Amino acid sequence: MYFLLLKYQPCSRNSQVIHAGIYYPQDSLKTALCLRGRRLTYNYCRKHNVLYKKIGKLILARTKDERDYLEKLYGKCQGMNADEGLRRAVMFGHMEGRDGDLAPLRMMDQSETLALEPHLSPAIRSSLFSAETGIVDSHAFIASLETSINSSKNGEIVYSTRVVRIDPAHDNSRGWVA
Repeated sequence: MYFLLLKYQPCSRNSQVIHAGIYYPQDSLKTALCLRGRRLTYNYCRKHNVLYKKIGKLILARTKDERDYLEKLYGKCQGMNADEGLRRAVMFGHMEGRDGDLAPLRMMDQSETLALEPHLSPAIRSSLFSAETGIVDSHAFIASLETSINSSKNGEIVYSTRVVRIDPAHDNSRGWVA
């Protein structure tokens, strides 16, 4: 039995952003879940015709200190891309889709940045481009999840319920039971 726990009007405060997962510590569960969730979200949206778009994100630097921060973030993400343990955690042990980086980023100098976004201030010295950041119609996404669960007969949707415990399913399903 699978559960999706929703509150009334589940997405009224949702930012509708599909995050790239680049800011958290490399060895944290939050990083693995964010990277895995991003991958699953894009796959689900494609399969179920939920509107989404990979719009990317520019992280801008105006000062040397900000540029140094971007270089450090870029280096960390290069480490994430090479981390086989993190890749296994993101893929849940399945190594399909192995060719792509977990956190694809590109350092851009001032001319590249202004060519991409010409209305930015010329004070911008450089940027880091995150191609995997996107947006999703979160209301359509939740409606699609509800439809999928209701039609599958393998789950139950429970509204406005407090979760007090979640245990692994013992039926070899990789699922969870609340």
